[in-house]
Amino acid sequence: MGAQIDKSVNNGRGPPLFKICGQVYHRVGSLLPLDGSPPKFIQLYIYDTANEVQNRIECIKDNEGPHQDLDPSIVKDLIKMLDLHNPLAKKFRMARERLANNKNEEFIIRLIGAREGDSVQYNLPSVEELAMLVVGDFSLDTFKRDIIIEMRSKELKRISALHPAFMALQYPLLFPFGERRFQIGIIYNGVNPSDKGKHTHMTMQEYYCHQFHYRKNQPNPYLCYGLLSSQAKVDARACIDESRLEYILQNQKNLRMETIQGITDAISHGYTSGNEMGKTIILPASHIGGRRYMIQNYHDSIAICRIHGPPDFFITFTCNASWPEIQKSFFEPGQNPPDRSDVVVRVFHMKLQDMLHDIKSRSFFGPCNADMEFTLIPNLVPQNRHAVIKGNGISAEIPGNLAEEKGSIIEENEIYEISRFTISSARQMFKPVHIDKMIHFTYHTIIKASLDSPSTFPRYVYHLTPLHQIESYIQKNEYFLDVLGVITQVSALKPVRTQTRESSNVIKEIIIKDINDVTMRLTLWAERAKAFKLDDVYNPLEQKPIVTLFVGCLAKNFQGAYLNGGTTCRWYFNPDIKEAAPYYQRFGSQKVKLQIPSEQEQQLSVAKETHVEHKTLHELLALDPYAFPKQGYECTVTIIEVPTTNRWWFPACTKCSRACRPQDGGYYCSYCKSEAYTLRYKLTFMGSDATATAQMFCFDTVARHIVGRPCETVLKQATEATPIPPDLAQIVSLKFTFRVTASNQTFAQREKQPTVLQINSIVVHGRQHYLPSGIQNTIDQGPSTPNKEATLKLLEESPSIAMERLSTKVSKDVGRKLTYSTQDKDIIGSQVLDVAQGTNADKGIPTDKGKEIEPHLQSPPKRESPLIKAKRSNLIFNLLQKGTNKDR
Repeated sequence: MGAQIDKSVNNGRGPPLFKICGQVYHRVGSLLPLDGSPPKFIQLYIYDTANEVQNRIECIKDNEGPHQDLDPSIVKDLIKMLDLHNPLAKKFRMARERLANNKNEEFIIRLIGAREGDSVQYNLPSVEELAMLVVGDFSLDTFKRDIIIEMRSKELKRISALHPAFMALQYPLLFPFGERRFQIGIIYNGVNPSDKGKHTHMTMQEYYCHQFHYRKNQPNPYLCYGLLSSQAKVDARACIDESRLEYILQNQKNLRMETIQGITDAISHGYTSGNEMGKTIILPASHIGGRRYMIQNYHDSIAICRIHGPPDFFITFTCNASWPEIQKSFFEPGQNPPDRSDVVVRVFHMKLQDMLHDIKSRSFFGPCNADMEFTLIPNLVPQNRHAVIKGNGISAEIPGNLAEEKGSIIEENEIYEISRFTISSARQMFKPVHIDKMIHFTYHTIIKASLDSPSTFPRYVYHLTPLHQIESYIQKNEYFLDVLGVITQVSALKPVRTQTRESSNVIKEIIIKDINDVTMRLTLWAERAKAFKLDDVYNPLEQKPIVTLFVGCLAKNFQGAYLNGGTTCRWYFNPDIKEAAPYYQRFGSQKVKLQIPSEQEQQLSVAKETHVEHKTLHELLALDPYAFPKQGYECTVTIIEVPTTNRWWFPACTKCSRACRPQDGGYYCSYCKSEAYTLRYKLTFMGSDATATAQMFCFDTVARHIVGRPCETVLKQATEATPIPPDLAQIVSLKFTFRVTASNQTFAQREKQPTVLQINSIVVHGRQHYLPSGIQNTIDQGPSTPNKEATLKLLEESPSIAMERLSTKVSKDVGRKLTYSTQDKDIIGSQVLDVAQGTNADKGIPTDKGKEIEPHLQSPPKRESPLIKAKRSNLIFNLLQKGTNKDR
């Protein structure tokens, strides 16, 4: 497919779009690549088929980038499917066999086109009806309507949109049977072709409107495949426009162009030479969206105003994808408005016509003498936007490709004049300032240092939050918080290992208090911690208080509420702002003795992190739980099972992070008497490393990085039939290196049971295709281990392997039903820590009677998928058919 694809429209937060600019064209090359060139497109069917899977993956990576993670087994199965069902692929394979047996023979492949009088085919085509192989001498003039593919050619030949195999060649996965699509000569049903003065043949637009229409319980390639279907629809629309423009081009002599292509047009276009007259292709006013079409409608509108006067109402009618009529039309699970643009357009048109009918016929605004309609499709990236912004600050964003060029110009505490930028709505999370707009730098943005700045220009941009309200902002990351206080204590740099970083980090803790003596802990991280120094503002002899403005902080919870200062955090000592005046008045005459670390402590007393030993699961299970060191051990395991008998989430209090219990349709924390809660992970799974299998678990911070999605998002996919959602099931077969310790529940065991390992942090992420075996008489295999030694076997199948085996045939035994054991295991109350510090610790939360709390949460209602049922026994996920073929 040749087109200028605009990928920038998907950089924002809107729905995914496929946008092309300019002309769309499709071309085909030769059967064999030129010397030294890798095979592409149809050459992959013929050349170097022994490495066809890898050649196809490399071809895709060249176009989409090396970040794509492609599964060779899926590519191999798709090739088998096309070889078995696609007649075009069969013809290409026939050419490969012919070439292998007769290397010096010259031949071509002829893709047969439609001719006048050919009947339209509605059944699946055969190989001979779509393509043929021509051997020996041939003339290309003989096959003007066909697509001719030569053995070797440096030129790419363009494929006409009128060819019946046009869509089947471009989208083989949408049309795996190689069906013939639109062709010239499709006759209306019940119409005699000999009738003159009547439309007897279907147009291309009518054909694609029929194809795009949804029919319940019938698969539609233009609606069922997400972005690929969107691309096919855009391609079809481009073919329609191309055929219309081609008709105008071929019928220029039949247009009445005496006044169009005359002196008036020549003067308006600025022609100075008479030789330039008559060589322009004229686009008549009948072409919708053309220049003359728009001007003609404008003149009609002005003529109406001249007769009836200026309009009384200017009504704007916009489309809303959340209209209930649109939402109710999504019969397939998981579909969104971008997937069903046909429904959105039809509902919008119906509502628009209904509104016009009310205005014209029902006299809501009195008699209607004249009206003018205009449909506006706004540009997704407006060139100009005017906005009135109130306040003294606004956030700006520089895209990654311009960060070095534009960002290197800007320095803190300097004033600049910025022009040629765009304005959009601010992001929903982590807003630096309290304003609903933000600035986006573009390639054309100009940044100039201001030499003559006004004296009233604000130096600080802040929105103060009282210290006693910090606790209410925990887990609410809509805005960064700004606070003001007096520093009372500063700690030395401390080494800290986070739960998702392989290397350690450093922090510095600062204690501040406000005018009401409310204290708050503020933790600075990494470079921010190293940059915080009081040498220039604090004199140990004078001991004057330091009033400090901290901006760009987040409220967190770890051993109580505290402020987290990351890369966005900045501070200003003794700021000249009106909010600081009460601090100077109260603390100005007092002496504050700060505990400032020495220079040696500032250089970090612990230069190197304690070495953590790596052990196998067999060694960890044989170890006494009390022999685990404080930092734990590292082990590399592969996740082989997510048990359904363990609940993988729990409602956590937003203040203390302990487990909440159900109460009156919600949840209640008996520790801090709060009803505010959030959903967090307590993920339990089985891990294996070829020496043993062990039960492991982790809390929200680590689990969120393993699964890749927040707990609340994954829980929305859960149903009674599928308690393990797909996003959670995909972690099976993933390989990680964890830092683990013995869990608290292991120490509380009353019987001899295997040690349950608690994951404190992730050291290495990874993925492997085969899972290790369970506990067997295996030995550690080194690089020189002979091939006859015990090999690793597949214990569990991942969902991707099961999807590969999914059949398109209806199972005869569809009456079997598989159910999950939904027995919930008691959740031991947990103290979930922030990613910043420490490890998670199990703490039982007894009730008044000393029993463990068993939290329960009703999963949000979710439409059950009629395609896949999940099963757990020896295999984690075995995909089965349910219902008939129309259910898919």
